Amino acid sequence: MTDYVQEQEMEIEALKAILMDEFDEIHPSESGLNTSNRCFQINISLQVFNFDICF
Repeated sequence: MTDYVQEQEMEIEALKAILMDEFDEIHPSESGLNTSNRCFQINISLQVFNFDICF
C-alpha cells in the first residue's frame, strides 16, 4: 500500500522548491473554505517584457 501522506509531503516540498516565494502554506481559516485540511496559496503575477526590435 502506498504511503499517501509521505507522497503528498514530497509533492509539497517539490512545489516549494519550484515556486519558492510564490508558494505559502496558510491557515485554513484564511482560505475562505470550510475545511480543516492544509491549505496553500500560490501568488501569480503578470510579467510584461518589453522587447525593442530593430530592423
